[in-house]
Amino acid sequence: MEIIRRIRTAVGYTVIVTHDALAHSIRHFHIPDDLFLTMLARILHHPNAVYEELHGASTTYHIFYKLETTGYVVAVIKLKPDGAFLVTVYPTKTKIRPKHAKLKKVEI
Repeated sequence: MEIIRRIRTAVGYTVIVTHDALAHSIRHFHIPDDLFLTMLARILHHPNAVYEELHGASTTYHIFYKLETTGYVVAVIKLKPDGAFLVTVYPTKTKIRPKHAKLKKVEI
């Protein structure tokens, strides 16, 4: 697992960005790696909202929403005992997805 960057979040933990997660996420944006990582840091540092999704007893995801010019950009973080890891980042519309809006909101 090649770590590309570690980014501190507004929620208080550090997200590990791996090469694989970067390669998976950047395909949604078609921008250089450095611009993508700057955008990701902005999302994680200054989100408009963060939601928590639980999968079973041991898997938790935090879903960060940041409103940009054309709509929200979403960053999904998987929280594990050995750290917080970027799963994906993708653009979405101008409203928070109904599925996410029903989740527990994390205090920023």
